[in-house]
Amino acid sequence: MPQTQDEIVRIFKQVTAQAQADADYKAKYLADPDSTLTAAGLEMPPNTSFRVQLISSADDHQEYELEDDGKTVLVLPDVEEHIGDESLATAAAASCDSTASTCSTVCTCLSSSSSKSTNSCS
Repeated sequence: MPQTQDEIVRIFKQVTAQAQADADYKAKYLADPDSTLTAAGLEMPPNTSFRVQLISSADDHQEYELEDDGKTVLVLPDVEEHIGDESLATAAAASCDSTASTCSTVCTCLSSSSSKSTNSCS
């Protein structure tokens, strides 16, 4: 059975977050996105290949390519500050306690629903 769109999105979010948090993983993802995504659980469709374009928040006028030599281009925003695990856990808890709309930005809260009383983050 093919992967659902939700599963695919979850994998891309997971890989993007890890690449932003870990310089070695980021280098691996930039060098070989196909293998990195496959290792993260993506079932690569035949004749599909990716290239990752690193973008900087400092450049407001950067152009984005959609395809390069037959490869689909993925965008990886460059994060300039380091967020430690403890800060991330605190932010996740605060996000989930305040509004459910912010929960989707934290990987551990992706499965939460729209109300605090039923979310999985508490």
